Amino acid sequence: MGAPKTDVVVLRNGDRITGEIKGLDRGILRFKTDGMGTLSIEWPHVARIETAQYLEVEQTDGNRSYGHATDPAAEGSVVLGAEDSADTQAPLQMESIVRITPISEGSWLDHIDGHASLGLSAASANEDRQVTVSADMTYKAPRRSWTVTYEAARTESANNPVSERQDLNGIHRWFRSERWYWASTAGLTTNDELDLNLRSLIGAGLGRYWLQSSNRAFSTLGGLVFTSEAFEGEQRQENVEAMLQARYEFFHFENPDVDLSGQVTLFPSLTVSGRVRSELSLKARYELVKDLYLELSYIRSQDNQPPNDDAEQNDWSLSSSLGYKF
Repeated sequence: MGAPKTDVVVLRNGDRITGEIKGLDRGILRFKTDGMGTLSIEWPHVARIETAQYLEVEQTDGNRSYGHATDPAAEGSVVLGAEDSADTQAPLQMESIVRITPISEGSWLDHIDGHASLGLSAASANEDRQVTVSADMTYKAPRRSWTVTYEAARTESANNPVSERQDLNGIHRWFRSERWYWASTAGLTTNDELDLNLRSLIGAGLGRYWLQSSNRAFSTLGGLVFTSEAFEGEQRQENVEAMLQARYEFFHFENPDVDLSGQVTLFPSLTVSGRVRSELSLKARYELVKDLYLELSYIRSQDNQPPNDDAEQNDWSLSSSLGYKF
């Protein structure tokens, strides 16, 4: 069960809508109503909100505030107050708010966002057919988030054996002040093209959002990871690697919605001198109709010193797919 639909959103044109605030992210306020379903309202069009739900409100500077937005506020601002106190916090300017998360009501499913896509692609080798699957899911809680991503490709060719690639990763972020966060990560990877039977990874690091607004985000992450690798024809090897990551996201939420993202991660080995692995992911999503989108993605994996001398040093794929946002 969600919260009672007694929240109020007042638009800048004077319209007043009653329902339930589900959250604000990427410049879109999700607002559930009885008669019109769940609305996606562009944040710049909102003049004021009122809710008895307990909210986590994040601003562009990374600061987080908590409380109920039940106190009157001037247009363009939000005033939070505690449930058991008459005290209120200083007004928050709405243009500085990048994320709102209700944390007192509703099912845990209400805190999950994700994507799933299926498509065909052209890849680096001379394949005839390739099927790709991509999915990601993020659960958000006060000061924390958990994200799981899955990428897979299966290539079939009349002249070559079947080739598969699978990549499963998870990351937990614990947000601190001034846009810093601690992170822990784990992953499993297989790649026939690189003769990689299995790589398992676990690590931790420190990251920061250097840019955070309603339509852009740029973050970096640095840390250490421990890997265990099994290559075709080679004994299992354990390695310690540095992890250096940069990620940029751009959101265009006016019709049609467009999401662009790019992420590059370097893994310089601290065990094998001169070895550097890298992972690159570029994605563009174009909304066709509500929650249904067309995705174009480019993924590249590179290893300049694979343990198997006969293995390829890089593998890439370019794919187009049809996806659903939930």
